[in-house]
Amino acid sequence: MTDVYSDYGSTGVMILLFSGMLYWFRGFVERLVNNKLEDLEEEIQQNRKILVKLIDRWNVADASRDKRYDSLVDNAERRHEKLTHELRTQSEALNWLKGKLDNK
Repeated sequence: MTDVYSDYGSTGVMILLFSGMLYWFRGFVERLVNNKLEDLEEEIQQNRKILVKLIDRWNVADASRDKRYDSLVDNAERRHEKLTHELRTQSEALNWLKGKLDNK
């Protein structure tokens, strides 16, 4: 009878130790996974911040490009107005000379 109790007792102790080891291993794996998840969340937050800064930089670059383009268009329009005014003046002078020559 003591042999049966000693066999079952030693089996019980082994099962108890094995279940304790499994419980400890589960806790260890959970902590490991939670640490990795926290690291991933921090990395995601850093990537979001970088992305926001990059988008802001693109917006600033687009605004300065739009300013340059508007300035270029304004300068071209002013030059065009000056040239058309000069052409009108030259055309009027040419027509006046043509009229003088026709009268002679």
